Amino acid sequence: MATVRYPSLYQMNTRVWLTEFSRNLGRRCSLEYIPDSELDHLAELGFDWIWFLSVRPVFPDLAGRKWKLQDQLSSASYEWNGDDLAERGMYLDMAPWQAAVFDLVIQ
Repeated sequence: MATVRYPSLYQMNTRVWLTEFSRNLGRRCSLEYIPDSELDHLAELGFDWIWFLSVRPVFPDLAGRKWKLQDQLSSASYEWNGDDLAERGMYLDMAPWQAAVFDLVIQ
């Protein structure tokens, strides 16, 4: 595969996409039910990367606990209420092209 000098990124509003996909299937679905053909279609449109927005961490013990996310690429750390994570998901206000890799600690 050739290296792309200026790769294109498609930001997918995951919640909206899955809601529409679920409606078309007639049942609730998650990312695991999305066929490869859907992702292949985005590649055919010329996108090199897909960024899935609004993806929630899926852990059975979210609720009732505090979570700490420690960024391994910077000194930043974030503390989250597990009830909020389970209900609304996680959102970080980051600069364009900023990346984060987290260690997760349940407190």
